[in-house]
Amino acid sequence: MVDNADIHTDPTVWRLTHIAGESGTLESVADGITVTLSFEEGRIAGNAGCNRYFAAGTADDLPSMYATTMMMCPDLVMQVERAYLATLTECERLVIAGPRMTGIDREGATLLVWAR
Repeated sequence: MVDNADIHTDPTVWRLTHIAGESGTLESVADGITVTLSFEEGRIAGNAGCNRYFAAGTADDLPSMYATTMMMCPDLVMQVERAYLATLTECERLVIAGPRMTGIDREGATLLVWAR
């Protein structure tokens, strides 16, 4: 496991691979939909599938909401985007283990998984 302090200076763009579904089971992100996250000097930013999102925050101090651009995309992309942003706000912390980063909630459940 890598110390989360390393996240703040890591130029990596993380690509979402799995998201917790309604049952809590991790599900793969649909083919052709790219969701990313990166850390940029006290900001968290990325692409939520259709729109860019951003907020002040760090891996140790995740924001409770994110600003987004306001483009429209096909229904499936918008469904993934809404689910991702809602789930991201439920994450209490982010943890890196090798080439993976996971979003963990208050109960310790994995909600999101990204890869380098």
